[in-house]
Amino acid sequence: MRKLSLLLLPIFLGACIHESELKPILPLEFLHDDNSKVWEVDQHSERLDAEHPNFNTLIFYNTGYVFLHPKNNLDVSTGKKGTYALSINPSDTLLTLDFNGDRKSYQITLFSKDEIRFYPKKMDTSSKDASIHIIPFSMPY
Repeated sequence: MRKLSLLLLPIFLGACIHESELKPILPLEFLHDDNSKVWEVDQHSERLDAEHPNFNTLIFYNTGYVFLHPKNNLDVSTGKKGTYALSINPSDTLLTLDFNGDRKSYQITLFSKDEIRFYPKKMDTSSKDASIHIIPFSMPY
């Protein structure tokens, strides 16, 4: 009887898990690696380039701050300081960036340790040009 109950236990637990709804987990540590992490903009829209020309490096800190820098100069005086927030709910996942009161929300469509792709919340997500794709900062050589 004991062997039978041990055999049926995984089947019962599997049936319970099968009926439950699993929600994706986006660890915030991917953004900042528990300290700070430098991301470079791999692809972006012309709109982003017009709003922030030559700014193609993002540094996320675990304190909630983000810096937007030119790739060739990561000095604090050349960057724009802002804050970020990640909100996760069943319908969508939003990354909010706020630079001096200019708050923009982005819908995240791809989130991993090696890349993040997001769209401005109020733009058409079917347009590939509207997306922003960031990857971890790579070695210059």
